[in-house]
Amino acid sequence: MRRSRRSRKKLNNKNKVITVLAFFVFAPTVAVILGLALVKYFIYPIFTNEELSINKDRGQQVQETNANSTNTIENKEDSNTETADSEELQLEKTLVINGVNIFNVQVGSFSDIKNAGNLIKDMEEKGLCGYIIKADTNYKVFAGSFYNREEADEYIKEIKKYYKDSFINSAIIGQKSIKYKPEDSEYIDQVSDLLATVTNAYGQECSLWPNALLEDDKELLKQSMVNNTESIEQKIELVEEKVVSEQLSEIINNLKGTIQVRKEICSKLENKDSNLIKEYKKFNQSLFNYGVSN
Repeated sequence: MRRSRRSRKKLNNKNKVITVLAFFVFAPTVAVILGLALVKYFIYPIFTNEELSINKDRGQQVQETNANSTNTIENKEDSNTETADSEELQLEKTLVINGVNIFNVQVGSFSDIKNAGNLIKDMEEKGLCGYIIKADTNYKVFAGSFYNREEADEYIKEIKKYYKDSFINSAIIGQKSIKYKPEDSEYIDQVSDLLATVTNAYGQECSLWPNALLEDDKELLKQSMVNNTESIEQKIELVEEKVVSEQLSEIINNLKGTIQVRKEICSKLENKDSNLIKEYKKFNQSLFNYGVSN
């Protein structure tokens, strides 16, 4: 009986110790372990992801702001360039070149250049000058060109002896408006004088060619062409190194080519055996080239 009571008493004490250990040792330990696991695997990742998301959004905002700033700078540069171009256009001036009305003795007009060439050969066999000028899609055959209508009327009388359907064709050549920069203003009068000299030279010489062809008297024509060519060349030298505008420079270069052709004609006129018809053709072609290019 006494042993039974002692055994129950020992068992109760053991249970108390186990209970104390369970509540005050094992339970807190398990709670701490569970808490650490909860923080590490659930709570901390949530806060970390939110922070990364916030920083990412802030980074995108900064990049967008920088991009917008760059676009603004580029737009300002484009605006400045457009403004500069606009101001330059507004500062440009215009030189108006009045066209010259010339009267051409026309013998034929063809859509095929071979037919025009055949007419030229026929004219040369008759001792007449003929040259081809392309107008639109047709090839016109002229026997002579003049600044003066009366001179053209007189010359066509000789042509009609062989080609009864010949007539006077009038046209304006060389009319153009040229843009130039303000820094060329001090030279523009010299350029205008140069162009007027070339125009007057061709007008004077057009009147002298018929007599040289019909009367075989080329002395006056030769002297006129030599003097005019020298005058034109001198006036080119006064401005060719000074003008900066693109169109003015182009005109000067074209005139230098014209001078070369005129010198070749003058050289041929010095020769007593030169073919006047061939040189007259070259002269008229240079006249039309001058009118078209300038």
